Amino acid sequence: MLMPLSFWGWWSAGIAVIGLIWLAWWSASVYAAGKDSIKAPEEVWDDDLSEGNDEPPKWWFYSLFAALIFSAGYIILYPGLGDNTGLLKWSQLGQFSAGMENYRARTEQTHRNWLDAPLSELAANASAMASARRLYANNCAACHGTDAAGQAGLFPDIADDIWHWGNSEEQLLATLHNGRNGVMPAHLAIVGESGVELLADYVLAMQKNEHTDSSHDQARSLYATSCAACHGVDGAGNQALGAPGFVNHKWVYVKDGENPRPAIIETIANGRNGVMPAQGERLSESQIRVLAAWLSGGMQLAPPR
Repeated sequence: MLMPLSFWGWWSAGIAVIGLIWLAWWSASVYAAGKDSIKAPEEVWDDDLSEGNDEPPKWWFYSLFAALIFSAGYIILYPGLGDNTGLLKWSQLGQFSAGMENYRARTEQTHRNWLDAPLSELAANASAMASARRLYANNCAACHGTDAAGQAGLFPDIADDIWHWGNSEEQLLATLHNGRNGVMPAHLAIVGESGVELLADYVLAMQKNEHTDSSHDQARSLYATSCAACHGVDGAGNQALGAPGFVNHKWVYVKDGENPRPAIIETIANGRNGVMPAQGERLSESQIRVLAAWLSGGMQLAPPR
């Protein structure tokens, strides 16, 4: 049978009060009884090492008594007796809530102004950009890196102007609010191992603008039937679908300095699933706007010295 929470509150309060009373009584009884109350004989070791029977010094008694008074006063004023909140009604949650309310009151007008300002204006606002840097460090840097250049061959570089879903004001706000889900279907079962390698070589040739060579005729046909619907006939990509282009020099799933071909073969053969989490429930509208302004306005990662 579960006992009500109030029972355990009274239980812990009773233990605390009884403990304080007993400690006060015991401390006082030692000095009230005096030295004669100590009956144990004095023991001696090694001829000259003895255990004294002197009573504790007075300063010890007064210090302990002062600590008892302080403890009693503390549990009367602050939470310390079970469910009792104390005369001051203080709590950590209450202090935190009061601090948050104070912060909201001080920043409410500033945040309202951020809601009405265009991103270009926010990007020139030092206070807004300082806030955006902190927002990025707390919410984005774990995936995209402290320098926003991506990392681990998994998360894209967002310090450049190559954005698969677009970097206009509307597109940035949509990405931050709602997140993105990028899906690259697996093609191994469709085109076979040889087809996967042909397509990998073809998109690498697209990057170098060498894909029109006659040696890529077979790959070009495969690309037209399997890839062009999303990535475009010319490999320019499609921001509406989040399909990247191949005419730039950015490969999301390739680490810096690595040969991109193995990763491209893996992508074509087995597909990819990239998820950008939605921030709309974590960040306020004004925070999302200053973060979008920071992303589109130069992304100064550290304050000027």
